Parts: sequence; C-alpha cells; structure tokens
Amino acid sequence: RLSLPAMSMRQMLAMLVVATAVPLVALAFVMLQQLIAYERQATRDGLLSNTRSLGILVDNEIDTHIAVAATLATSLALESGDLGTFKTQAERALTVAPGPWVNLFDPAGHLLMTTLPGLSLTQPRVKTKLDAIAKAFATGKPQVSDVEPGLFTNRPNVVIEYPVFRAGVPQYSIELGLNPDRFLELLRDKFGATSLVGILDRQHMFVARVPDHDARVGTPASDGWRAAIDRAPLGFAEIDSLEGVRTLTAYVPTRDGWTAGIGYPLALLDAPMRRILWTMGLLGAVLTLASLALAISLGRRMSRAMSGLVIAAQKVGRGEIVARKQFPIHEATAISQALSAASVDRRQAEEYLRESEARFRGTFDNTAVGVAHLSLGGAFLEVNQRLCEILGYSAVELAARTFQELTHPEDLAADLENLRKLRAAELQAYTMDKRYIRKDGSIVWTGLTVSLHRATTGSPNYFIKIVRDITERKQAQDDLQFLLHEIAHRSKNQLAVVEAIARQTARSATSLGDFQQSFGQRVQGLAVSINMLVAENWTGAALGDLVHRQLQTFEPGDARLECEGPGVTVSADAAQAIGLALHELATNSVKHGAWSTPAGIVTVSWLLERNGSEKPRLRLRWQERGGPVVKPPTRKGFGHMVIDTMIAQKLDAVVDMAFDPQGLRWTVTIPSSHSAATSWGADLPRGKTID
Repeated sequence: RLSLPAMSMRQMLAMLVVATAVPLVALAFVMLQQLIAYERQATRDGLLSNTRSLGILVDNEIDTHIAVAATLATSLALESGDLGTFKTQAERALTVAPGPWVNLFDPAGHLLMTTLPGLSLTQPRVKTKLDAIAKAFATGKPQVSDVEPGLFTNRPNVVIEYPVFRAGVPQYSIELGLNPDRFLELLRDKFGATSLVGILDRQHMFVARVPDHDARVGTPASDGWRAAIDRAPLGFAEIDSLEGVRTLTAYVPTRDGWTAGIGYPLALLDAPMRRILWTMGLLGAVLTLASLALAISLGRRMSRAMSGLVIAAQKVGRGEIVARKQFPIHEATAISQALSAASVDRRQAEEYLRESEARFRGTFDNTAVGVAHLSLGGAFLEVNQRLCEILGYSAVELAARTFQELTHPEDLAADLENLRKLRAAELQAYTMDKRYIRKDGSIVWTGLTVSLHRATTGSPNYFIKIVRDITERKQAQDDLQFLLHEIAHRSKNQLAVVEAIARQTARSATSLGDFQQSFGQRVQGLAVSINMLVAENWTGAALGDLVHRQLQTFEPGDARLECEGPGVTVSADAAQAIGLALHELATNSVKHGAWSTPAGIVTVSWLLERNGSEKPRLRLRWQERGGPVVKPPTRKGFGHMVIDTMIAQKLDAVVDMAFDPQGLRWTVTIPSSHSAATSWGADLPRGKTID
C-alpha cells in the first residue's frame, strides 16, 4: 500500500492534476493508436472488398465465354455435322463476346474447324491439347487453362475447352480463346492510379497486370506474392512488387483457381496516419497545458472553500451550532447549509434513530410468527428467529437461498401468480396456505400473508412475508376428513349387509313375527362383530374372541362348546363374514343339530397351514356330534346362503359342508390376505389339516 506524506490542499490538488494529466496523455496515445489501427483496418477492408469485386469480374468474364461455348454446343448445324454453317455461327458469336478464335476438335484431338485465318486443318496434334480435351471429356465440365504460349497465335493466351456429348458419348470439344487483353479491361481505371492490380493463373503467372500489362503477361508474379498464395489462398501480404515498391496486397481466389490481387503502396497508406498522429499530439499537448493552468486556478478557490468546510465540520463534531456561509462554489455552500442544519438536528435525529431501530428490531425478532423480507427475485434479505425455527435453516443459510427453492413444487405456481398480481397492483396483499420443504426434507404447512413494500415513487421495493406454522391444524383437518370418509364408507358397507340380511330373511320368513325374530337375531350377530372391530379401530379381530362372543348366547351350558386353535387375527371383512356364518350355524344347531339334544357337543377349531413357501392360510371347522341323525336339507334358505355362498364370495374362500349322519361338519379355508398369526413362529405346522 502506497504511503504518502501529509500534504496541504494545494499540494494535493497539484498532485491530482499531474495524476489526471498523465493518464489522459496515455489515454490519448492509446486512442491515437486505436485510431491508426481502425484506419488501417478500414483501408484493409476496402482493399479486400475491391479485390473481391475484381475476383467476381474475372469469374463473370469467364462465365460469359463459357456461356458462348455452351450456346455453340447446342447448334443444330454442329449436331448435323454441317461444320461450314457452324463456323459462320461461331464467327457471329465472337462479335457478341469478342475473343481471338473458336476451334473445334474431335475426341482424338484432330482439328475439325477453326475461325483463325490461315490455319491448316492438318495441324499436328499437341500433347497438352490432347490432355486438356481428355480432362474436359472426363469431368464433363468446361476446363479453363492457365496462361500458355499460343499454339496457333504469336502471344500467350487462355483457352476454354467445352466438351460436347451426344447420347452420353464424347463427340466434339469446342475451344474458345480468351485474349488476356480482355482481362486488362477489367483492371484499367477501376482501382486507382496508384494501385498495383494483377490476375494470376494457377501457376502464379500473370494473366493481366496494371501497370506493364504487355510485358508481364505470361511471366511469374513476385516471390513474396507467390509465397503468400502458397501459404493461404486468401488474405493480405506486405510484399515488394516487381518494381521494388513495398505494398499491402489483398488477394482472393477465383472459382477456377486463379488469383486476383490489388496492392497499395505502404508509403501512401501510412502518410495520412502520420499526419493525424502529429496533429493530435500537438493538440493534446496544448490542451493539457491549458487544463493544468485552469486546474491550478480553480484549485486555489477550492482550497479556501474546503478549509472553511473543515472548520464547520469540526464544530458539528463538537456539537456546536454552525452558521451558514456563502462560498464561491455552489456545492460548498450547500454543504455549509447542510452542516448548519445537521448541527441543530443531530442529537434529536440520533436519539430518534436509536429508538426506532430498537422498536423495529424488538418487534421483528420477538414476534411469535415468522417474518421475512424478500427481494423481488425471491432472495431472503432479512429473517427473524421464528422463521428459522419453522424452516429449520439458520439466517445465514437462508440468505444464500430463495423462497422458490424451499416451496413445495405443487404450491409454487399459485404463490408466484399472487406475487405477480402484487407487483402489478392487482392485489394489495394476499393470504394462502402453502407447504415449505424444511432443511431435513420434511414438509411444514404454513399460513402465509404477503404484502409489497413500495418506494416513494411507487416502484416495487421488497416483499414482506408473515409465516405461521399450521402443520398441526392441517393434520387435524386431514384426520377429520379421513375419519368422515371412513365412517361414510363403512356405514354404506354395513347398510348393504343389513339390507341383504333383511331381504334374505324376508324370503324365508313364514310370518311377520318369524321375520322380526330371525332378523333381530342376525342383526345382533352382526353387531357383535362390529363392536369388536370398533374396539380395535377396525383393524381386525381375534378369531378366538369372535367365536366365543358369537356363540356364548347359544351354548346350552355344561361345557358343550369346545374351541381350540392358535392366536389368529382376521381382517374386518373376514370378522363380519365369519361372525354371520357362526351365528347361522349356532341357530341351526339349536333348532335341529347337536344343541337341540341334552348331550350334543359343538367343536370349533382352527389352525394356520402353509404349503411350501406360501403364506399360511386359515382353516376353520365347525363339527357337531351327539345330536339327532343329520339329514340333508330339502331346501336352501338364507342360513345356507350365508355359510356357503356368501362367505366364499366375500373372502374368496373354499367352503366344504358335509351332512354326516353323526353331525354337521362345515370347513372353510380362507386366504392369507384375511388372516395373520398373533405371533409368527418357525414351528408353524406345514400341511397340517383338521381331521
């Protein structure tokens, strides 16, 4: 860190002027360099643009001659072999796009027709000509040659070989000559008198050049230009021309592999830039000296004003009253007035600020609900301790998050829509119940009240959120809703069962009294099962208790009911179905079976059996003995339907009922989904049956 000695105001201002002037000079120098760079780039861009235009002109010139050859290729005279008429057509075509000549060759290279005067059709074939014709037929496209010595003329030239096919078979090659002077017309007086302009073929030989066109056609370009083209087919190069002039040359490739280039002498290119540099440098020096002089003058006035403000500030610091003063600087006068007002109001303002801050902080931190200030983007700007407790995060952790990250996904859209309406002034405030995701991943239900704080200009500033934990209330509402739903569901089920009992009892009753007695007993049996299920929150019933409670009102006494079986719990559906079946079996036993005689005994037994890896199934048996001789019933009433059909359908069970003369035997096998052992043990019998 730079340490400076103590200085006066004038010394500091003098250093400030120097420190300001030096960067300005440096900045001016950099800007001049940038200006020069921009000027160079503009020149390069213009040079490249002109060069691209030249390349397009070259391509257009070649396209024009190819179009002439293509037109001649469609001649009916050529197709019919009338070469005299074809020659006349070729000479007429040369008046439209003037060229030196048109020759016609067969695929073997024999000259068949020429527009050159004095040329014999017995001219010997030349290998280079044969190669060009062969390449045209092989590619099926016109071939543009490089600059080559004239085979039939006395100067270098360029030719186009145009292949002609009939039914896909090579028939003729039309050779169209291009005089390099045609390309000279593209260069002359179009790119500035000081520019060096040239067109090179694929071997880097001049096709046309300004200046010295006649002397340079067919000769190689400078070493520097050829090396630049070999490095990159398009670009810039600072090279020496054949005349020894250092130039900035832009060059581009043409479609046929030639190169078009324009060179501009560097001496002429840099002259305007040097003039600008000297002019800007001189102007900058003059302005810098003038600025230094003005800064020194203004610094003196500023120093006097600052000294007066320092004295006034010292008085404010001591609690003294400061009188207003006028200074030659408007800002200094305004500061003096502000210091004067501050000296009067300072103590009251400080006291009021302390009291206001204390009240706000006490209310914010100690309120019983969560409070947060949120940015317009959703970031937590300020939170109280209660909100940290609700969400499970510290204040530092919340400052690194947004409310969107903590809001349950199902509640986010509604919350964002309400915030949008707040910002659009469609709402003054809103309340909603929403879920937050706590730090530990649990869900907390909250009651939310949100308003928007606006600046004095009316623009949105930040959101104020009041958050109350309503998780317990929500849970109580959910529990109540579940209970109401469960009560309605179970009530409908019981009403359906009672309706079925009434309907079936009515079918078999012989009188109203008989119906009332039978219906009442059956409903009472159903009530026994329901009371047991209610006592267990409808989760199921112990099978042993169910058997005893259903049969205790029917047993004649003297231990005439025998029960045996392990501790088993059956489902709510199974408890109701089994209870009704036991009730009907007991009723039948009292009227017609074992309990209708003094010595008859009823045995109810059950066990859990398992076959292989299957879950244990419940096997329940009712066995009567010691009663009257059993005879199969002549008709099947409601009781038979309950103990056979209903229990099988309701529980997906297998029912076996045998009317043995010694006593009725009823066996039902219930799937594992409706029963479970009170405690599971490894010694559970496998495959055991009740014999």
